[in-house]
Amino acid sequence: MIYLHGNGGNKLEAERICGDLLGRGVQLFSYDYIGCGNSDGDYLSVGTNLHSNYLIGVKLKADLACIVDHVASSGKVSSVFVYGTDRGSNGIGRSTGAVLALIYAPDDPRIKGLVLDSPSADVKSEVAYMAVRFFDVPASDLDGVCARVREEIKAKIGEDINEVSPLAAASKLQLPAIFIHGEKDRLVPVAATQQIVKVYAGKTMCYFPVQGHNDHRPPEVRKAIGDFVLSHSGAL
Repeated sequence: MIYLHGNGGNKLEAERICGDLLGRGVQLFSYDYIGCGNSDGDYLSVGTNLHSNYLIGVKLKADLACIVDHVASSGKVSSVFVYGTDRGSNGIGRSTGAVLALIYAPDDPRIKGLVLDSPSADVKSEVAYMAVRFFDVPASDLDGVCARVREEIKAKIGEDINEVSPLAAASKLQLPAIFIHGEKDRLVPVAATQQIVKVYAGKTMCYFPVQGHNDHRPPEVRKAIGDFVLSHSGAL
């Protein structure tokens, strides 16, 4: 299982699920994105341009491809699963891990299943949601705010947030997946996951605990994750 941490987090987030997986024989790989934890870098992006030569932009898809190469070629695993979360360890986690998992998986047949915790449907919608909820931006100004954010991000790291669409990626995926989203999430609305599930092409299991964005998932959900990995790797 490759664990993808949330924005503002680091590889230590994997401790939340570590005991539940290792105790059942599931190996866990966690790493710091560039610009997070102990890794160098100034900016974090979900990396829409896998082969870009931008010096500042952080191409997470390219990094994840290297990680999958390493894990798959290690000779120590029979199946590769990805656990993507948007829940950061410092309370500001949002659209990163689960979004990265969704947009990466369609391009890599080695991935056998996904665990997706609190994904955003698309980055533009998340920007608009945050602008209204936390900055009281009037609805009439949202298009202008989103356009300005888009241009600033493109100028800094060469990424276009309008091209980052987990929702579009979901319609291409036939991998089995578990979706998790807290009903009381104030950072990424639960409606985002529900929207993705509606178009997801593969078999899904959904858990909507009565929790917020960064709450530790309950034992029954953590057990379901272990069951999911073992079942789809042929070990259960």
